Amino acid sequence: MRESVSSIRSLKELQRAAHTLSSYEMAMLRHTGDKLRLFPEGVERNENSECFLLHARNIGDFLIFPRKKDKNDDVVAMDYFLSWKPRSLCRFYLSKREQINKAAFHITYSRIKYEEKHTKISIGDCHRIFTELQIAWRAFLDALPADRRAWFGCRDEHR
Repeated sequence: MRESVSSIRSLKELQRAAHTLSSYEMAMLRHTGDKLRLFPEGVERNENSECFLLHARNIGDFLIFPRKKDKNDDVVAMDYFLSWKPRSLCRFYLSKREQINKAAFHITYSRIKYEEKHTKISIGDCHRIFTELQIAWRAFLDALPADRRAWFGCRDEHR
Protein backbone atom coordinates (compact mmCIF):
# COMPACT_ATOMS: atom_id res chain seq x y z
CA MET A 1 0.00 0.00 0.00
CA ARG A 2 1.29 3.44 -0.94
CA GLU A 3 1.71 5.92 1.88
CA SER A 4 0.34 9.41 1.35
CA VAL A 5 2.47 12.53 1.58
CA SER A 6 1.86 15.64 3.66
CA SER A 7 -1.68 16.86 3.78
CA ILE A 8 -0.67 20.49 4.40
CA ARG A 9 1.60 20.94 1.36
CA SER A 10 1.00 20.59 -2.34
CA LEU A 11 3.03 18.16 -4.44
CA LYS A 12 4.70 21.11 -6.15
CA GLU A 13 5.82 22.54 -2.77
CA LEU A 14 7.15 19.14 -1.71
CA GLN A 15 9.05 18.73 -4.97
CA ARG A 16 10.62 22.20 -4.68
CA ALA A 17 11.63 21.59 -1.08
CA ALA A 18 13.12 18.21 -2.06
CA HIS A 19 15.21 19.91 -4.74
CA THR A 20 16.48 22.52 -2.25
CA LEU A 21 17.28 19.85 0.32
CA SER A 22 19.35 17.80 -2.10
CA SER A 23 20.87 20.49 -4.31
CA TYR A 24 21.72 22.97 -1.56
CA GLU A 25 21.53 21.62 1.99
CA MET A 26 23.10 18.21 1.32
CA ALA A 27 25.56 19.69 -1.18
CA MET A 28 26.74 22.21 1.42
CA LEU A 29 26.91 19.54 4.12
CA ARG A 30 29.08 17.38 1.87
CA HIS A 31 31.23 20.30 0.70
CA THR A 32 31.94 21.61 4.19
CA GLY A 33 32.23 18.08 5.59
CA ASP A 34 34.91 17.27 3.02
CA LYS A 35 36.84 20.45 3.94
CA LEU A 36 36.88 19.86 7.72
CA ARG A 37 40.42 18.46 7.81
CA LEU A 38 41.87 21.25 5.65
CA PHE A 39 41.65 23.81 8.44
CA PRO A 40 42.56 22.22 11.79
CA GLU A 41 42.66 25.53 13.68
CA GLY A 42 42.07 29.26 13.52
CA VAL A 43 39.46 31.41 11.87
CA GLU A 44 39.20 29.17 8.79
CA ARG A 45 38.44 26.17 11.03
CA ASN A 46 35.72 28.11 12.85
CA GLU A 47 34.27 29.43 9.60
CA ASN A 48 34.12 25.99 8.00
CA SER A 49 32.92 24.11 11.07
CA GLU A 50 30.17 26.66 11.75
CA CYS A 51 28.98 26.42 8.15
CA PHE A 52 29.10 22.63 8.42
CA LEU A 53 27.14 22.66 11.70
CA LEU A 54 24.49 24.95 10.22
CA HIS A 55 23.78 22.52 7.38
CA ALA A 56 24.14 19.51 9.70
CA ARG A 57 21.49 21.02 11.95
CA ASN A 58 19.20 21.72 9.00
CA ILE A 59 19.51 18.18 7.63
CA GLY A 60 19.47 16.55 11.07
CA ASP A 61 16.34 18.39 12.13
CA PHE A 62 14.68 17.66 8.78
CA LEU A 63 15.36 13.94 9.21
CA ILE A 64 14.61 13.56 12.90
CA PHE A 65 11.84 15.79 14.12
CA PRO A 66 8.15 15.74 13.28
CA ARG A 67 6.44 19.00 12.49
CA LYS A 68 5.70 21.14 15.51
CA LYS A 69 2.15 22.43 15.61
CA ASP A 70 3.34 26.05 15.57
CA LYS A 71 5.91 25.47 12.79
CA ASN A 72 3.81 24.76 9.70
CA ASP A 73 6.47 26.32 7.50
CA ASP A 74 9.22 23.83 8.44
CA VAL A 75 10.05 21.10 5.93
CA VAL A 76 10.29 17.71 7.66
CA ALA A 77 11.01 14.20 6.41
CA MET A 78 7.57 13.06 7.48
CA ASP A 79 6.14 15.35 4.78
CA TYR A 80 7.43 12.74 2.32
CA PHE A 81 7.09 9.53 4.28
CA LEU A 82 4.69 9.61 7.21
CA SER A 83 6.07 6.56 9.03
CA TRP A 84 9.71 7.71 8.87
CA LYS A 85 11.44 7.16 12.24
CA PRO A 86 15.22 7.76 12.03
CA ARG A 87 16.15 8.56 15.64
CA SER A 88 18.26 5.42 16.03
CA LEU A 89 20.33 6.48 12.99
CA CYS A 90 21.25 9.86 14.50
CA ARG A 91 22.07 9.22 18.16
CA PHE A 92 25.37 11.08 18.18
CA TYR A 93 23.88 14.09 16.39
CA LEU A 94 21.05 14.13 18.92
CA SER A 95 23.56 14.00 21.78
CA LYS A 96 25.31 17.09 20.35
CA ARG A 97 22.27 19.01 19.12
CA GLU A 98 21.78 21.21 22.17
CA GLN A 99 25.47 22.09 22.18
CA ILE A 100 25.31 22.89 18.46
CA ASN A 101 22.37 25.22 19.08
CA LYS A 102 23.79 26.86 22.20
CA ALA A 103 27.43 27.11 21.19
CA ALA A 104 27.24 27.76 17.47
CA PHE A 105 23.97 29.53 16.70
CA HIS A 106 23.01 31.56 19.72
CA ILE A 107 25.01 33.89 21.93
CA THR A 108 24.45 32.13 25.22
CA TYR A 109 26.03 31.70 28.64
CA SER A 110 26.18 27.98 27.85
CA ARG A 111 28.63 28.79 25.06
CA ILE A 112 30.98 30.28 27.66
CA LYS A 113 30.67 27.13 29.80
CA TYR A 114 31.50 24.89 26.82
CA GLU A 115 34.55 27.02 26.05
CA GLU A 116 35.69 27.05 29.71
CA LYS A 117 35.37 23.27 29.93
CA HIS A 118 37.16 22.83 26.58
CA THR A 119 34.21 20.85 25.29
CA LYS A 120 33.87 22.57 21.94
CA ILE A 121 32.56 20.42 19.15
CA SER A 122 35.69 18.88 17.68
CA ILE A 123 36.53 18.12 14.08
CA GLY A 124 36.20 14.45 15.06
CA ASP A 125 32.68 15.15 16.35
CA CYS A 126 31.87 16.90 13.06
CA HIS A 127 33.09 13.89 11.09
CA ARG A 128 31.00 11.56 13.21
CA ILE A 129 27.93 13.77 12.70
CA PHE A 130 28.72 13.94 8.97
CA THR A 131 28.89 10.15 8.65
CA GLU A 132 25.76 9.63 10.71
CA LEU A 133 23.71 12.15 8.73
CA GLN A 134 24.87 10.72 5.39
CA ILE A 135 23.75 7.24 6.51
CA ALA A 136 20.39 8.61 7.72
CA TRP A 137 19.93 10.60 4.47
CA ARG A 138 20.59 7.48 2.41
CA ALA A 139 18.14 5.47 4.56
CA PHE A 140 15.53 8.20 4.08
CA LEU A 141 15.98 8.16 0.30
CA ASP A 142 15.93 4.35 0.22
CA ALA A 143 12.65 4.32 2.17
CA LEU A 144 10.89 6.58 -0.34
CA PRO A 145 8.92 5.26 -3.30
CA ALA A 146 10.84 5.75 -6.56
CA ASP A 147 8.71 8.67 -7.75
CA ARG A 148 9.34 10.65 -4.55
CA ARG A 149 13.02 9.67 -4.52
CA ALA A 150 13.28 11.24 -7.97
CA TRP A 151 12.19 14.58 -6.46
CA PHE A 152 15.53 14.53 -4.61
CA GLY A 153 17.48 14.02 -7.84
CA CYS A 154 17.93 10.27 -7.32
CA ARG A 155 17.50 7.67 -9.99
CA ASP A 156 17.16 4.03 -8.97
CA GLU A 157 20.14 3.01 -11.11
CA HIS A 158 22.38 5.46 -9.15
CA ARG A 159 21.37 4.39 -5.65
